[in-house]
Amino acid sequence: MFGSNRRFLDKADKLEQRSVELARQVKELSDENKELKEIRLISEHNNTALLNKNEAQKKTIQEITKLVEMNTYNSEKVILGKIKELVRGC
Repeated sequence: MFGSNRRFLDKADKLEQRSVELARQVKELSDENKELKEIRLISEHNNTALLNKNEAQKKTIQEITKLVEMNTYNSEKVILGKIKELVRGC
């Protein structure tokens, strides 16, 4: 009678240990998930900032292209001055 009771207690102890181990793993995964969410938010913010910067640079390049194409005076110094002015504005 004591033998079966002992086996039951051993199994209960093993189940309790496994339960504690699983709870620890759940906590670790939850913490990791939280960190990954924060990293994702930072990445999204950085991507948005880069996209905005790229758009600004694209507009500057379009303005430079327009200036070069409109160079009816054949004066590179005027174009260079305009390009410098555009680039300073970025």
